[in-house]
Amino acid sequence: MLSEIEQLLILQDRDRKIRHRRVELTNAPLERKGCEDRLAAAQKGVEAAKLKGKEIEVERKKLENDAQTRREQIAKFQTQKFQTRRTRNSRR
Repeated sequence: MLSEIEQLLILQDRDRKIRHRRVELTNAPLERKGCEDRLAAAQKGVEAAKLKGKEIEVERKKLENDAQTRREQIAKFQTQKFQTRRTRNSRR
């Protein structure tokens, strides 16, 4: 009798494992779909970040060019200012 109970317990444990594996098999496609959705969202995020990075780089270059143009204008105005002072001083 004890041997039969022991075999029934083993059988019961195996049945639980089989049920558990069947549930895993049923849920696997859903889990895979969820992973694929998260991956797609992450890839979109990466692409958006790359695009934003390129936009920022273009804006940075634009600002650098603008700053260089202004430095050149300042240098030009400084030169003109000194020339104007020399002209005034030489007239006196």
